[in-house]
Amino acid sequence: MSNQTSEKVRALYEKYPYPPRAPGESVDPYVDYMLGFSRVPLRHSPTFLDAGCGTGACALGAAVLNKNLQVFACDFNQSGLDAIEDDIDELGLNNIELRRLDLLNLPEDFGPEQGFDVIYCMGVIHHTPDPAGVLKALAGRLAPQGVMRLMVYADKGRHALYRFAGAVQSLPLSHEATIDERVMAAKSLLMELESVTARQGYPVPSLRGILADSNSVSLEEFVDRYLHPHDEPYNLGLLREHIEAAGLKFHRWFESRYWDLEELLPEASERGDFPTDDWQRFEIVEELFDRDQYDCYLVKPGFLANDGPLTLDCSIKLSPQVHLTEVSYRGFGLEHKARVLFYPDESLSLEQAKILKAVAKQARTLKELLSEWGVENERLWLNEASWLLRRDYLFRPNF
Repeated sequence: MSNQTSEKVRALYEKYPYPPRAPGESVDPYVDYMLGFSRVPLRHSPTFLDAGCGTGACALGAAVLNKNLQVFACDFNQSGLDAIEDDIDELGLNNIELRRLDLLNLPEDFGPEQGFDVIYCMGVIHHTPDPAGVLKALAGRLAPQGVMRLMVYADKGRHALYRFAGAVQSLPLSHEATIDERVMAAKSLLMELESVTARQGYPVPSLRGILADSNSVSLEEFVDRYLHPHDEPYNLGLLREHIEAAGLKFHRWFESRYWDLEELLPEASERGDFPTDDWQRFEIVEELFDRDQYDCYLVKPGFLANDGPLTLDCSIKLSPQVHLTEVSYRGFGLEHKARVLFYPDESLSLEQAKILKAVAKQARTLKELLSEWGVENERLWLNEASWLLRRDYLFRPNF
């Protein structure tokens, strides 16, 4: 990517800071949850790097929710960093450090010498001139038992998006018009396509499936989708190649059930229709379902996963991604359900619901809970908690 293209990328984000957020708005990056992936206890205050932080929603969320966490955030978009600085002052945060810099050349004085315990790099490297180099540079700053969350765009799942973006690039005004004029032309074209969809009774490609909201997203989201000057999506083979070249290992998907054939197609899985190799199975999922991004957790070789069997003495806590619902009558719970992020609701047993509510605010061991409740049958409760752990409703905290 030439310097001219790099400048176009920077100029786009200076004018349309991404992702859009209101002042003070932040999101939970699940740092405590990710730290629980390793069974090696931390002996220091944990550290978090938001690499390519944009407007800083994740960096701010990490700093606000975890006061003993040292947060580092960097980007090449000064307007986004300025917005974060304003919120740092407004919120009185003293556990976050910002830096404008190139991800290929992270300075040694930015972050801990032993490496970051958690690194976020979300929707970034596919916009850089050297995505493999950036991933390798970040891997070099990951602690031995650290976890990196990486998200890149998936070519197949975004094919319809790229068709529309290509059409916009082909318009006569594309090379002479300002960015604002190009945005207006693209918005007008998509609105007319929406009218075509209404007339013919089924959506045009640019408004199908995951792109059905294209006419209602924010202006910043629209520009990032359709008018980005450098967007190089991945396929599964390239993702695997870059992960291995960076000296990293695939740990799991962020939304693991969306890539699990046994979860998605249980009958065909039961028949043994699918290969056993994980990456071959991922390829089948991608052919059969819409997956517009690869969102995964990566670790270093030698990472010691916290995947042993649950015991009565293990600390457990409600996953930050869980939503609980309860139907009650006169104070008695009649129905309990839970879901993780965008997954469907699942019905819970009374024991499962009781465990989740008991560990919603702080980590506890099952032994402590059973002692407080004065109940026996430890095996029953351990089985129920183990199911919740496997379904990602619980996690084992590590700090």
